[in-house]
Amino acid sequence: MKLTTRRVPVATAAVLLVAMLVLAGTGCATVPAGDLLPPAGPSATGLLLIAHGYGNNPSHWPARLIKQIRDSDADISRWDIYAHDWEAEANKPLTAARTGYAIGREMARRLIASGDRYQVLHLIGQSLGAYVIQGFADEYRRLQGRAYIQMTFLDPFLIRGVFGFGHGVRRFGRGADFAESFLVRDEPVLGTNRYLRHAHNTNITALVREDLKDDFFGPHWWVVEYYRQSVANELPGFNRSPIAAGVLAGLLPAGRLDDYFAALKATFPPGERIVLEAR
Repeated sequence: MKLTTRRVPVATAAVLLVAMLVLAGTGCATVPAGDLLPPAGPSATGLLLIAHGYGNNPSHWPARLIKQIRDSDADISRWDIYAHDWEAEANKPLTAARTGYAIGREMARRLIASGDRYQVLHLIGQSLGAYVIQGFADEYRRLQGRAYIQMTFLDPFLIRGVFGFGHGVRRFGRGADFAESFLVRDEPVLGTNRYLRHAHNTNITALVREDLKDDFFGPHWWVVEYYRQSVANELPGFNRSPIAAGVLAGLLPAGRLDDYFAALKATFPPGERIVLEAR
């Protein structure tokens, strides 16, 4: 699958990005009307929820990731897989962070109200999508939801408002039974290149494709492509997903999910940083 990006002059992109950084999270948030989550499948006990970022929608990288998962050997018979479309809201820099967080919280409220039937939730958020999944986790825990939560952050956008430059560093991953972040450190997109305190951090800077290194947004988009490719190779990524581990496919004895997530967190502890080297 070819990854394409639109080249943007660095000076122009820098001005736009600085404006986004200052404005993101400072406006009022309005949760859109309508369904935020599809009804749970009759046999599903796990939910994979994907939240895209700015300039995306579910037909872009989320669709490619879902296809890769469906084409893999992973047993998804007990999983609902859903990519939420919040393109209209994500493309509004003035309110995107706050709106994404509010959407995530409302998703959690509706899930609890509908019966809270899932045992495991795997939440994946890219860039501004990190606010959606963190809002979900925060509200779900506040309402005492019973499912185990794994959170995967793909080059998350960490800034919220003028004084919130370290917001994501301090907050993302809180409330999860296991959280992980994949990031590129050496990139011009400000606000996405820092390590998280409450998640295990994997630095994939050395693995960025050569043809994307000189593109302003290229390394930022590369992270989602890296994660998609990890479904089919041995690089760290999807192999840590509860789907790949088969935790709902009868591979774990009943009642052993506690042990599974405790072991995962001990192996990949919050705050730890690993740096992958080019092969």
